Amino acid sequence: MDEAHRHHRKVAAHAYGGEGLKNSVIAGVDCIEHGQGLDDSEIAMMVQKGIYFDVTGFRYNHARDCGE
Repeated sequence: MDEAHRHHRKVAAHAYGGEGLKNSVIAGVDCIEHGQGLDDSEIAMMVQKGIYFDVTGFRYNHARDCGE
């Protein structure tokens, strides 16, 4: 993050919850894409840091798509 921002580059994270999502928010990415599983503390950090949230417009149903 520091290196990207030093070169005036934006960073987006494709994050679906868990440790990777939390680490992305802590690191200060510029945008979280998808973000399933965000909790209240992560949302509060995103607001504080000015991180954008690109919400996924549909819900993926793995079992249905796999014919199960």
